[in-house]
This record gives sequence, C-alpha cells and structure tokens, in this order.
Amino acid sequence: MPKDFLKSLKRKKMDHHDILSLYNVNPSLEWIRENFDENAEFTGPGFGVVGKEEIVNVFKAIPVYARSLTVDKYMANNSQRTISIDTNLSVVFNIFPWRTVKLRFILTIVKNHEDKIIRFEELIDNESIIENIPLLNFAYFNLLKPSMGYMMVKLGQYSKAKNITQEHTNMPSAINQKAKEKLAAKEKLAAGNGNQVHHVKIRKLVAQPISN
Repeated sequence: MPKDFLKSLKRKKMDHHDILSLYNVNPSLEWIRENFDENAEFTGPGFGVVGKEEIVNVFKAIPVYARSLTVDKYMANNSQRTISIDTNLSVVFNIFPWRTVKLRFILTIVKNHEDKIIRFEELIDNESIIENIPLLNFAYFNLLKPSMGYMMVKLGQYSKAKNITQEHTNMPSAINQKAKEKLAAKEKLAAGNGNQVHHVKIRKLVAQPISN
C-alpha cells in the first residue's frame, strides 16, 4: 500500500474546524504542507494558484495585509470527499486599523482518497462587501434591492396576465372551429338523406258492385 495512504489512515480525519483554523493572522503553514496535495489548486476573489508551496505563500501573506482575522459564525457540511463552509469573518486591515470589516465567505474544499486537499475555493458574497460602505449600503439595501424585487414581481404578474389574455383570445377560434365541425356534420347528414330512395307501398283499389 502507498505510504501516503497509510499515513492518511493514522492521521486525524480532516473536518471544517481544521479549515477554519487557517483563518487567522498566524495560520499553521505546517498543517497546509501536510494536508494539501502537491498539485492542489487554490482559487479566491481575484486570484488563483496551483501547487502546495504557492498556497503556503497565500496564507503567509495574511499578516501582511490584515491586523486581525477572526471567524464570527459559520455553517458547515462534511462528507467523505468535500467540506462546505458558509462563514462570516471579521477583518481589520492594516491600512484601516480603526475599522472592522465584516465579510461572508463560501468555502468549498475537495479531497482525494488520501484525505488530502486537491481543490480549495473561496467565494466572497458581494453584498457583504456593500454592507461595509455606509452610503452605498443604504442606497443598495433600501432603494435598489427593494426596487428590483418589486420589478421582478410585476414582471411575473404581467406574464401571468398576458397568458390569460392569450387564452381568452384563442377561445373564440376554438368555439368557431367546433361550430364549423357541427355544421359540416349536419350538411353531410342532410346530403346522405337526400340520396336515399323512399319506397312507398301503393294499395290497389278494386271497384265493388253497388247492391240495391
């Protein structure tokens, strides 16, 4: 049996806690080296790298731009080959040390049969970015988003009304077609009756003598 496979049997089964532990300003680079495949892929907002050491460098960069990084809350799903995490993070960037930014990330981790990560995806919720910008936050959540919702509902109602109108428009045509079919049937029946030969039985009249 391969040595890596035997090691994976001895190693603790990876779960979402291990992944979330990477989201701080001092992530365990050794854990990354042990649990990522040599050719693992890592994709995030605006970047993508391939290879274990490249991924190590991505996590090494966290303290360069962030003063603090913590996990506020999360929902996770663990299976044999994948780990899915919906998490809210709090970040204090070095360029804005007075402000905490709240972000929502969707993480998808794919593992191989040796329980090593072969693909790591980070997706950021764009609305969570907007929530951190005061004026844009108000305009988007109080004006734009409700307006778009109202418009979508009205479009659905218009589509329903249009279908009903179309059905009503098609009804006279259907009625006329049925009337034509009935009329044609009557004409056919009348024509058939006209071609029939009617046999009338004529009784013979015999003159009888008149008695006195």
